[in-house]
Amino acid sequence: MVFLWESLNGRDYRIDHKKEFYFFRELLKSTINNILEEGDDIAIATFGCIKNGESALNYIYDFGSNTSSMYDAVQEYDKSPNNIYHNKDYSDLHYAIDEAIKDLSVHETELPKAIYVLSAEYNNKQNSSSSAQDNIASANKNNIQIHTIKYDFKGYGKHHINHIAQRTNGSD
Repeated sequence: MVFLWESLNGRDYRIDHKKEFYFFRELLKSTINNILEEGDDIAIATFGCIKNGESALNYIYDFGSNTSSMYDAVQEYDKSPNNIYHNKDYSDLHYAIDEAIKDLSVHETELPKAIYVLSAEYNNKQNSSSSAQDNIASANKNNIQIHTIKYDFKGYGKHHINHIAQRTNGSD
């Protein structure tokens, strides 16, 4: 299982992105403490916008089952990087999902495979390297469910990816 945690500073929505960041951080910490168990095979990655040719994902906890280490990794990641790739109001969401699908598809585990996307669900329209249809096709081909948890703030209501969850047997 991979948790994708959107990590933005946003120019126009800076306060909202800060609230989003801390909301998802607390959600992850609560999930680790109350739902996950030793033996679960989990990775946690943050994402924003990508630099050409680089990875979309920053794994703060690579696949493992030590819930104490997971919690510490989430707690220690205390703010989004302050750089051109995170100071946006949108992320390379579809590209990040695609990369997580690729990573999870080659990860060996007996457990079901799923991705949980924690995001405002506002994709960078300038990055056409991946789309919702690509995410759906790749997830279904690799038998990976995609679940979405949206942080919805004013002005973002029209942006959503719940159709990806619905078409990969996930939940939104």
